[in-house]
Amino acid sequence: PLCPAVLCARARCSKCPKSWRLLAGRKREHIRSFRRTPEYLAFIRAYRGFVGDVIARVVGEEVAFQVPPTLRIHLPGARPLGKPHRDCEYPGHTGDEINFWLPITRACGNNSLFVESSPGAGDFRPLDLEYGECFRFDGENCAHYTVANDTGQARVSLDFRVIPASLYRDDFGGRIGSYPCELSSKRGSNDTPSVEASDAELLPSVGASDADV
Repeated sequence: PLCPAVLCARARCSKCPKSWRLLAGRKREHIRSFRRTPEYLAFIRAYRGFVGDVIARVVGEEVAFQVPPTLRIHLPGARPLGKPHRDCEYPGHTGDEINFWLPITRACGNNSLFVESSPGAGDFRPLDLEYGECFRFDGENCAHYTVANDTGQARVSLDFRVIPASLYRDDFGGRIGSYPCELSSKRGSNDTPSVEASDAELLPSVGASDADV
């Protein structure tokens, strides 16, 4: 498949064809090829517009935001994506981040993301969201995780992190955690995104961050 997230999703729940397994061993090249496609470039243009027109307004100011967002596909029968964690457990997080979780399909029950209501509360609930809804939360300090998808319904979602521009300090080489970022105030719809993979994206397919695209 052209999209690396599709390969990762299939690998979690079934044996892949031999040609797919060859791609898995060439993850950096696979991501580069995908990011040169017109479809990916159109996706990034739409994403930048969404952050500038919607997310910055929700936050109340311009933001530094993760580019690209992380695309995750959770197929029926698939084991959990990653492990329970708080983003602050990984390097490169500042304490000023806001997480957004945006399902592109219906998300509920065991195909969704489980999040506690406040740091250390332990009252985990799966998010129940329709297409067109987005969830904002403190992913740096609130634990979150997924479970095996026994719902019979695939879930496709985007997640990304932003920092209010007034709080942003470029202490990590233009990154939020392991992810490249840019400022919404400097965005340009025709800017060409990098085709290079971030460190998080080169982790094994079922790693802690499990960054697929």
